[in-house]
Amino acid sequence: MSSRCHACGRVESAHMTVLSRHHTSQGEVVYTRCLCGSVGVRLRRPARDDERPPGGELLAQGPPAVSIPR
Repeated sequence: MSSRCHACGRVESAHMTVLSRHHTSQGEVVYTRCLCGSVGVRLRRPARDDERPPGGELLAQGPPAVSIPR
C-alpha cells in the first residue's frame, strides 16, 4: 500500500502497521494503524484495471491518537 494517512499526511506504506486483513467477496479488507495512531480501513479489490489506487480504496479512517504539531 502506498497512500497517505488522511490524519497526518505521512506516506502509509513506510509508516503503518497492518492490524488485520480479511478476504471478502469484494476483495481484501485491510485494517492499518499509522504512527500517529489513526486506524484506517481499506478495500483492496482484485487488480482488474489501472484506475484504482495502489493502496486500495480508503473506506474509513479515524482521528490521530495524539496531537500532531503542524
